[in-house]
Amino acid sequence: MAAAGFGTAFTMPASTAAVMEAVPASRGGAAAAAFNAARQIGSAIGVAVFGTLVAGDFLGGLHTAVSVGAAGFLTAAVVAALLVRGSSDERDSPDDQDDSRDDGRDGAPPDVRAR
Repeated sequence: MAAAGFGTAFTMPASTAAVMEAVPASRGGAAAAAFNAARQIGSAIGVAVFGTLVAGDFLGGLHTAVSVGAAGFLTAAVVAALLVRGSSDERDSPDDQDDSRDDGRDGAPPDVRAR
């Protein structure tokens, strides 16, 4: 249980940051909502599956549940590593970005910025 708690504590902030950095700011709320819904559904399914594995023979089921969980985490880590590596090559560096685009992030109305 402690390992699962520590694993979740270390992976969830990084996962949340990765999701939020992957979407435009205008879609941040929808991305956060979708990520949290997926996390909650995954947690509910995980509890149900692991509870089923442990229900018969507690010790044997616990070993099976931990093995299945470890395999799932390893698979997710490999997939994440491959996806993050691929997407970082496609990003532009800050020096390559076009500064002529007016995204209004400085808070001033467009006619005030032009003066």
